[in-house]
Amino acid sequence: MTVEEMLRIPSLSRLLVVAGHHGLQRTVSMVSVMDAPDIYNWMKGGEFLITSAYPVKDDLHYLSFLIRRLNDAAIAAFGVKLSRFIGYLPPKAIETANELGLPLISIPEEYAFTDIINPVLSRIVDQQAVNLMYSEQIHKDFLDLAVSGEDTEEILRVLHRNIGAPVAFINTCFKELSFSNGHSSLALSLNNMDPEHLTKIGLIVKIGLMVMMFIKSAAVMHLLAIIL
Repeated sequence: MTVEEMLRIPSLSRLLVVAGHHGLQRTVSMVSVMDAPDIYNWMKGGEFLITSAYPVKDDLHYLSFLIRRLNDAAIAAFGVKLSRFIGYLPPKAIETANELGLPLISIPEEYAFTDIINPVLSRIVDQQAVNLMYSEQIHKDFLDLAVSGEDTEEILRVLHRNIGAPVAFINTCFKELSFSNGHSSLALSLNNMDPEHLTKIGLIVKIGLMVMMFIKSAAVMHLLAIIL
């Protein structure tokens, strides 16, 4: 879930991005609460870090330094509750957030931290459940291919269906091309090109080799399911 998607959660509609708008595509993987000025030492990356600003209320100039360190720690966004312990965000802090593309978010005073933590974590868990189901479906599809011994074209068609994009496979030994959809724009673009030339300029990702390996090993197929 991106920061932008997080802010579309209905219960969070009053959160306001005040700086760092071009970082709204950062991925949110968890929510954390700031309990010390050096909280950046415990960031893992992907956090929506929220604070009442109590740890920095006596030194607002520290916020600019803090934002830089939080950005170095690869957090997703920094939310500050205003009117509780601080009444405004210093211009230097806003300037730094804009420079780094770190979303700086104003949290209304009436929001309890649980009002933010619960809906965000719920959305993250829901997305993880969807990803798990997707992974299991891919694993099943390729296991079925291994059991039934399908040909290259069928493997490519299944891969196409799972990733939502046409797939091409180049056989460098026999100089042959195979496609998940022979009428796709990818096939039309590549069909009349020399396979050796395609290999040299890197237009074909050697995913075909990976796919063919799945016929040999169910364990490797499970690995692809995890990767995808």
